[in-house]
Amino acid sequence: MSADSRALKVVNEFLKSKIKFQLTPLETAPSLPVPIIINSKAYLAFFFFIGKRLNKNEKIKLYRPLVKFVIDGNTARVVNYVDYSVIDEFPESDWQEPIGEFPHPEIAEMTLENYKKNRNELIEKYDEIITDFLENKKDEQLWGEFSQKFYQLCEPALLPYMEKESPSFFERMKL
Repeated sequence: MSADSRALKVVNEFLKSKIKFQLTPLETAPSLPVPIIINSKAYLAFFFFIGKRLNKNEKIKLYRPLVKFVIDGNTARVVNYVDYSVIDEFPESDWQEPIGEFPHPEIAEMTLENYKKNRNELIEKYDEIITDFLENKKDEQLWGEFSQKFYQLCEPALLPYMEKESPSFFERMKL
């Protein structure tokens, strides 16, 4: 882990924060962060969702996000919180039906330790991606490598929620 990765530091600070624990059900898991640029400033959006395993030999069923946090990309300060049971930005999504399964094929063979290592390495790359995004450049090699790793690690079932939150980020990731 890079000691100087601002993105990784901010993500870990947020995931350990009291406000995150106060406002998310214990059984939820966070998505990968989604960069958002607003008025030349970087923010990160997280979607928290539930996974349930009904039988020991089954994959975990993933359900639609319950809450969303948007945090300042430099300070980890929460700047927006949405509880989807109150303000539903995705009314077309059924609360009772699974939207996907975990692990998805791209990560099915990874150990948890290897997944976490890959996730941290990806988040360390957010520093470069956000800088490129803010400077309105598009380093094709940087975005290509980032995009490949992002789509490998990201839960495919969460992509529609993420894409709606930051369409310009996902537009840049098209290979």
